[in-house]
Amino acid sequence: MNEKVNEQLAVEIGKRLLELREDAKISQIQLSKELGVSQNAIWRYESGTNYPPYDVLIGYGRFFNVSIDWILGRCMDRSGILYSGIPQNTKQKVDHYIGQVLDMDSPMMKELLQAIDEMIDRKLKEKEKKK
Repeated sequence: MNEKVNEQLAVEIGKRLLELREDAKISQIQLSKELGVSQNAIWRYESGTNYPPYDVLIGYGRFFNVSIDWILGRCMDRSGILYSGIPQNTKQKVDHYIGQVLDMDSPMMKELLQAIDEMIDRKLKEKEKKK
């Protein structure tokens, strides 16, 4: 990452950390005691001057009951809802397939409808034979 991106990321993380503390209505001093770091360190994290180390990030997550993914800006939900359990490329393939199936003019939809018609015809013939 280049320095400008690093600075922007540090500032964004700092904004989220500040938001957490202010929402909880606690001081930097109180938070520093909870996390076992100095008040100055809390100020540096919130101002985007420094990145909090991994153990401090975990401390923030535990103390405020938020996802570290949210702190890092990887998702918009504080609880960290980011993953569907489906790899992104699989999701894209499924989305493409669904789009094709829902498009009445697509070749895939025509083949699907034809296959359904054939299956229905086959089932009807099987029923007639049983009679």
